[in-house]
Amino acid sequence: MTNLVDNAVKFTPAGGSIEISLVRGEDENIIRISDTGPGIGEDERDAVMRRFYRSDKSRNTQGVGLGLSLVSAIVKLHGFRLTLNAGAGCVAEIACPVRRH
Repeated sequence: MTNLVDNAVKFTPAGGSIEISLVRGEDENIIRISDTGPGIGEDERDAVMRRFYRSDKSRNTQGVGLGLSLVSAIVKLHGFRLTLNAGAGCVAEIACPVRRH
């Protein structure tokens, strides 16, 4: 969560907005972080999950290209799902299956 929020803050210009929400569903709950930054193009959504990948949009910001790959690895380790979608900027979602007792 921290990395996704940090990315949203880093890439959203002054006057933009960031929203964090929880969407409860019957089979899964979704943590959603959306922003009004430049977003991630569909052609780069898989690439940004690779270690050390830096998009041309992010070359002038701090970082080494590990953040989203670490988020992806942790999410998979817990059996969750990470998706990046277009919105006003970027919409990152972590889907967590509902565990039934």
